[in-house]
Amino acid sequence: MKFLFTLFFTCIFASAFTQATTQSEYNYIKRGLKDVDEKGMDAKSGYTLGEMEQSEFGTVTVYLRPVYRDVDNSIAGISIVTFQTALLGDTKKYYCLPAPSLESKKSYGLGDWQTDVDLMNSTEMKAVLKMVSYFYTIEAVYHVRAKK
Repeated sequence: MKFLFTLFFTCIFASAFTQATTQSEYNYIKRGLKDVDEKGMDAKSGYTLGEMEQSEFGTVTVYLRPVYRDVDNSIAGISIVTFQTALLGDTKKYYCLPAPSLESKKSYGLGDWQTDVDLMNSTEMKAVLKMVSYFYTIEAVYHVRAKK
């Protein structure tokens, strides 16, 4: 299941985007956006945060936000935040779904994404899959871009 999950995301992004996520972009999306969200900071210069989408799937709420490069309005990656309520306490996790390149067929962070997928529980994984597949339809098919 986890292999198919990762393969699905790799295929959809490889068909939709041409410029790969860099190491600094991956780190910013996974770790830096936590500060943006929690401390109310502004986005990093040179990047625009798309509108945040939110959806609830049982006990998991998924927040998805694309990050665009200002230079060419291409997608640098997608910030995924999951919030899960449980009897032992609520958990909030931050992820970055990197965009691979059609030219190099590589992207920084795909190995880290696989590691993140391996650590997700099945409920969280299903919620993320549903949310990202919805976003992919909107982003890739209809070419919806961040409002500036």
